[in-house]
Order: sequence, then C-alpha cells, then structure tokens
Amino acid sequence: MTQSSDYRPDIDGLRAIAVLLVVFYHAGFPLFPGGFIGVDIFFVLSGYLITGIVDREIEAGSFRLTRFYTRRIKRILPAFYCMVFACAMAGYAWLLPPEFLELAKSALAGTFFVSNLYFSDITEGYFAPGVDALPLLHSWSLSVEEQFYFVWPLGLLLFSKSLTSRQMRALLIGFLVASFAAAEIAGRNFGDGAYFAVWSRAGELLVGAVLAVHHRRAKISLAAETRRGPHLALEALATFAGFGLIFGPAWLLNAQSVFPGLNALWPCLGIALLIHLGRRPGALSHSLLHFPPMVFVGLISYPLYLWHWPVFVFARSLRIEPTLANQSALIALSLTFSTLSWWLIERPIRYRRAMSFRLAFLGIFVTPAIGFAAISLFIIQTDGWMDRFSPQIRRALQIAQAGPAEARGICHHLDAVRLPPEAPCLLGKTLKADGTPVDEPAALLWGDSIANHFSGFFDELGKASNLTLRDVTMGGCPPLLGTVRLERKKGRLCRQRNDEVLEYIKRSDINTVYIAGYWTSYLQQDGFLGDDLDMSLGTENSRRVVRDGFERTISAVHRAGKRLVIMRNVPVLDSDGPGCELKNAVHPAWAKRKCGLPIERFHENTAAVDDLLEGLRDRHPDLEILGVSDLLCSDTLCASRLDGIPIYKWGNRSHLNMAGSRALGRAYLDRHGPLERTTRG
Repeated sequence: MTQSSDYRPDIDGLRAIAVLLVVFYHAGFPLFPGGFIGVDIFFVLSGYLITGIVDREIEAGSFRLTRFYTRRIKRILPAFYCMVFACAMAGYAWLLPPEFLELAKSALAGTFFVSNLYFSDITEGYFAPGVDALPLLHSWSLSVEEQFYFVWPLGLLLFSKSLTSRQMRALLIGFLVASFAAAEIAGRNFGDGAYFAVWSRAGELLVGAVLAVHHRRAKISLAAETRRGPHLALEALATFAGFGLIFGPAWLLNAQSVFPGLNALWPCLGIALLIHLGRRPGALSHSLLHFPPMVFVGLISYPLYLWHWPVFVFARSLRIEPTLANQSALIALSLTFSTLSWWLIERPIRYRRAMSFRLAFLGIFVTPAIGFAAISLFIIQTDGWMDRFSPQIRRALQIAQAGPAEARGICHHLDAVRLPPEAPCLLGKTLKADGTPVDEPAALLWGDSIANHFSGFFDELGKASNLTLRDVTMGGCPPLLGTVRLERKKGRLCRQRNDEVLEYIKRSDINTVYIAGYWTSYLQQDGFLGDDLDMSLGTENSRRVVRDGFERTISAVHRAGKRLVIMRNVPVLDSDGPGCELKNAVHPAWAKRKCGLPIERFHENTAAVDDLLEGLRDRHPDLEILGVSDLLCSDTLCASRLDGIPIYKWGNRSHLNMAGSRALGRAYLDRHGPLERTTRG
C-alpha cells in the first residue's frame, strides 16, 4: 500500500481544496456561493492524472484496456457501493415511500453510470428547488467521468499512433474549446440543461489531459527546468494567479450564474496552472499544499465527496436545523465516515496488486450491481416499499401526491407555443342544462404551476357559481407579458406562449382573466427574470421585470375589455407540509417538529408582494385581487391541513395537492359565497 515514486503531495492538497469548496458550499456557508466549482477542479485533476498514466503506458507499449478498467473499478466502485448501501439502510429507516422510491431510482441510475442523464431528466437543473432532498444527486459527476473514460483511453491510443505530439495537442485543444463553447451557448440559451451533460464537461477533463500530454511530450524536461531554476517573482505571480482563478469564481459565482461554460474555464485554468507550477519540488505552492492536514483531506477527498452529501440530505430529512454548529457537526461526521471508508475499503482494495480484470469486473462490479438492481426494482415496484406503513399513512400520501399537474394532464404539461386544447381543459360548469358541452368558457385561468394548483379550487367555485373556466398553464412560466425565465430550459418558449394567450384573450368571448404565479419567488429569491430592456441575471433586475410585466399585462388585458383578477399565493411553508405531518407520525419523539407557518413568517414572506399588489391596484382601480390566506391562517399559525386534509403537494412548500385545492374551494364558498360576487375589493 505504498505510494508510487512519482507521488505528488501537492495534488492531494489541490484535491483538498476541491472537496472542501464543495462541502462548504453544500453546508450553506456564505463565503463560497460558487463552491460547486470544486467538481470542475476534480475533473481537471482526473484528466491530468489518468491521461498521464495512460499516455506513459502507451509510450512504453504496456497499455491494456483491461488493466485500465480494473484500476477504475477498484478505485471508484467499492466506496460508492458502500455509500449507496448505507443510504438504502438509512432510507428504509427514515424515508417515506416517495423519498425511498426516488432513492431507488437514482441508485439504479448510479449503478450503471447514467445518473447524470437521470437527474437531467427529472430536475430542472442542479440548482432547482427540491434537489437538496436527493441523496444521490452528487453521483452525477461520477457518471460523467465514467462516460468520458469509456471513450477516452481508446481515443488517446488512436491519437498516439496516428498523430504527432504537436498535432495531438492541437486536436485536444480544439475539442476542449468546442466543449466550453457548446456549454456556454447552451447555458445562455437553454438554462440548466447542459449542467449534467458529458459533452459540456469534457472540456474540463481535457484541460487536465492537454496538460498531461504537454508534460509527457514537451521537449524541455522537468530536470532541465529544475536545473535552470525558477524566476521567483514570476513564479510567485503565477501561483497567486492560480489560486485567484480558483477562489475568485468560488467567491463571485452563485446558483444564478451561467454554468458551465466560460465561468467554469477560469477555475480549470487556475488548477492547471498550479499543477504545472507544482512539478518543481521547491515550488512556492508546496508550502501550503504540502500542509499535512491538507494532504490528508486530499487523500480522503473521494470518500468525503461521496459521504458528505447524503449526510446533509438525511439531516434535512430529519429536519435538523442548518445552524453553524449543526452543519459543522455534520461535516465532522462526514469526515469520520470518509476516513473509515478510505482506511477500511478504499486502501485495501485499491492497492491490492493481484487482481485480474475478470475478478474485478465480476466481483466488484457485476455482482453488487445485480444486487442493487434487484433491490432497487423491488422498491420501485412497491412504490417505495409502501407496505412498511399503516393504511392511514398510505392514504395521506396518496392524497398529497395527487397534484393538479397530474390531474390536468395536457392542460399544464404541453411545452409548446400553441395553447392546450379547450375541451379537456375546462373547469367549473362544463355542461349545459340539457347535458351538452358548454360552447364557450366565460373565464380564463392563466399562469405557472401555481395557477395550475388552483384548478381544483376554481373547479369547485365554478360549479357553485355557474361559471365555466378554461385553464392554460405552464410550469415555471409567469403570466407576465414580455418576460423571459432566464435559467429555465423553456424560458423563451414561455414568452411566446404568453403572447399566444394574449391573442386568445383578445379574440375570445371570455370576460374574466384570473392570473396566478409564484409571486413570492419571483420577487424575493435570487433574480432569474429578464425582458427586452435587460436580460441580466440579478434580484433587482428580476423585481423590475416583475413590476413592468404586471403593468404590461394589466394594461393589455384591460385594453381587450376583460376583467383581470390577480390571485395571491397560498402561504409558503418553511417545510414540506404533508412530509412534516407524516414524519411526525412515524419518526420518534425527538425528531418531531412543529408543522405549519408562524403568522409572523407569513407576513414577512408576503410583505414585498403585498406592497406590489397594492401599488398596482392604486394605479389600476379596475384591478381585482383574490386571496385565500384567511382560510388557512389564524392569529398565530398558517396551517398545512384543512378539515383534516393535507392541502399541500408532497415534497412541496408552496403548491397545493388536488384534494387540498378542492377543499380550499369549498372553504371559500362557505365563507365568501359564489365567485363572481366576491373578487372585487
């Protein structure tokens, strides 16, 4: 288990920087809002080290694919499988069926190195709401690496035999530039779609690969460089530049930055510069990077990367408050798990010399993969092992999971400019007295997923009010004319859809337009809306866009001769509503938490929206505003249940489930009466 003669402790120091940036970012420490770049540093280091080994073996004529993949299997899989198994055990004990089902699906994807594709499909990006509840989200980067290394050794072997060193470097630089350019273009035009893609990350691995090829094949050897001696001032400047290119983006970038792309290039260049400078034994960077605790953290960086994220996710599942003390304790726990994993699993297997490819493939990959696949499929087939819980819990889960988005189908999920069909997208009174379908709706429900979650509410009210409504909704698309959702895959599509809705409003016989959107998010979270005046990401610009979008929309609807009613948001909880209630029912006493939202927090959350809406009503006297918080909030608390029914959707703090939406409609009728007579005021 000894280190090889060309071992470089400074690279372990660089690994420590990479993993600590990621860990501190996931812990929520504010100093490094761009700490996710640690993954990009890992990609460069991986590309450098593995390309150097493969290139050296190719040059010596000793390269074998079977030996390469044996090393990868021994390096990656034992610790990964151990972590997944631990997550499965913790999931069985702590997770409710929908959470356990999601864990099983992601474990299955991770086992076969496609978790990056899986998470790209089920999320709206690495920074999207809700991803912090996915215990295996971090496995996306392992899948990217393994997909890259399925191809890269063969490519390097082919290039080495058919190209000169200069031609090879030029070709690799060309691939590198193409990858970064594609990532930048995709990031600016398609939001987060490129984040998990191997083609958008290949350039980062190739930064390390190009450097490795250069070091292996450059005419000036390291020995010659060492004899010549460094230019100390120039080396110091380059060293500080390298660290600056790493820590600058870690400090300046955030979840709203375009990433990957050019923003990922700078830390990649910084780490490449430090790798290059560190080749000289007396390099300036060694004094920090050779610091023994840093080297040790670098040695356990892979298991620390594996373990820290599930620790944070399960802590959130247990509703442990993210205080500085608690997050520090969770980091310490992650370090403990990582050290044990490194000492007991990684070192004995990784440094065991006498292991054939057949043994590694069948014993370390195939056998555990079959076991994990069988267990995952069982959990998937049983809907997260639902039978672990009582009928009451299962019934509450079924209610919470049945959301309006699923119930309304094409009315909400048609991701196209054209509007969804009218006939299946009517709410309220849909039949005449003689039983024939209603000819024309009298009102329109327009907006994002918040508008969609009011569909049960309006269906109940419409039936009681003798009113027919048509719903036209699209997730993540605020009903504000002229706005673009900058970080969403379909941001520009949203603007075109809204223009199409306005044309429908103008030509139709509807008399009332109800609009609903996630106003609190658009105003209070980090900005991600733009318009023709300014497309830059930023909170202040997003707030301006919301204000201007409201003005454009109100004016356009009123010019069309229609009533406009703005729906206020339901209270946005501090925790998942049905999840909180159900976890209180199944978790031990020490893990129980108070559900609902304190009334002070409700007023704090809605202050900005209230000010905006009151200002709009002052400028537009005909504007009407409808709210439902009085049905849910007392003098002290906004509840997550109504008449014994969990009203919020599973896994969500701000969206109603279908039964809850209907219950809210019935409660509104009981308190305020039919719809058309109650919206003004």
